[in-house]
Amino acid sequence: MSKNILVKASQLQELSQNPSFSHFLRYIQGPPEAKFTSANEPSLATAETLTFVSTPELLEKAKSAGGIVVLEKLLTSSPSFAKHQVILATPNMSAAMAVCLPLFDAKKSRFGQGVHATAQIHPTAKLGKNVAIDAFAVIGADAHIGDHCLIGAHTVVESGAKIGASTILHPHVFIGASSELGQSCEVHPHTSIGSDGFGFAQSPDGKRHKIPQLGKVILENFVEVGSGCAIDRATLSETRIGEGSKFDNHCHVAHNCTIGKHNVFAAGFMIAGSSQIGDGCSFGGGCVVADHVKIGNQCHFGGLSGVHNDVLQPGVYAGYPLQPLKDNMRTMANLVRLTEMRKQLAQVQKHLKLDK
Repeated sequence: MSKNILVKASQLQELSQNPSFSHFLRYIQGPPEAKFTSANEPSLATAETLTFVSTPELLEKAKSAGGIVVLEKLLTSSPSFAKHQVILATPNMSAAMAVCLPLFDAKKSRFGQGVHATAQIHPTAKLGKNVAIDAFAVIGADAHIGDHCLIGAHTVVESGAKIGASTILHPHVFIGASSELGQSCEVHPHTSIGSDGFGFAQSPDGKRHKIPQLGKVILENFVEVGSGCAIDRATLSETRIGEGSKFDNHCHVAHNCTIGKHNVFAAGFMIAGSSQIGDGCSFGGGCVVADHVKIGNQCHFGGLSGVHNDVLQPGVYAGYPLQPLKDNMRTMANLVRLTEMRKQLAQVQKHLKLDK
């Protein structure tokens, strides 16, 4: 946490009055001139800390906090707060954290200012205003870096790539040639966007010959990609990730895939080539989607699910073979009894003399 953070209670009050956030945040009491230098857990809170409380036990631990965002249902027990404490209420703690914590995010302080002396910028590359490029980064020919972008150390942006305004590329990120990233994207360390797709042709003698991957990757605005991910370029056209989609660490998107808007992918997600995903979907950890599969809008998949056929009906699914969630839960419940059932069946067969 940066030592230079200073958030005023009046800023939190303004957020609670913003029509976009007022549903998630209600300012109850406290002096607007109060100041906070950190956001932390209740047990670590001080007079200059804003903390978040969702249980009575945490509320007890938060007595030393200068500011508390409390779950509304806890207010029904009429807890007492000190007059100097800034208190806000929320019906949804995750949403409240999403609204408040950006005020404490010192991420930009991790990056330097301007272009570091060791960075390699091709003469034909174009940099926008207020761009920060850290040590040993490489920006290729005809690459475009938008205004207010942050480029981490040892990151490579190859020739012809376009990076939209206010996008953050953390250290050790690879952006392949001609890839396009929209505005306010974020790519975490050791991720590769625009590496070659996995395409080969087999000759009669069993040898495999690489099919050149000539396409590109497009990330629309507000896409976030975690650490250790790979999104492959298309063979001829594009691999596209829709606006607002979010990837956890260690995810893989193969060539020619089209992924819609506002999807969420937990760690270990993998999708094979030329598959399509609609909008508003979610995938638990370790999900696998086969090639040439179509998934519709608002489809949700439990962890370790395997999707090998089209899923076009909105709903919640799980397992392999894939089933609607309720059916999968019954299947899993039956599986743990399978050994016992086989023993019982053997006894019945023996009793009926059917075991010969």
